[in-house]
Amino acid sequence: MSLTILPAEPRVDALLSDVIGWEPTRGEWPRGMSIDPSGKYLYAANQNTDTIAVLRIQHSNGKFKFSTLVHTRRRWLSSSAR
Repeated sequence: MSLTILPAEPRVDALLSDVIGWEPTRGEWPRGMSIDPSGKYLYAANQNTDTIAVLRIQHSNGKFKFSTLVHTRRRWLSSSAR
């Protein structure tokens, strides 16, 4: 899945042609998003894969650059792997 990137101040009659780009979240079903207090990163939570994509905000062009993917569920080892 991906995020659609629009201008910070879109026109009232904004069209698909106003889209700056798309950025994959490297997960399924992005739901919640938040920008960190410094304004440098956007966090996108992927509901179906229990991950959070960390994207650096490129203020020069309005796009994102992938930084890392955080797994929020603990992965348990099977008894045979111990």
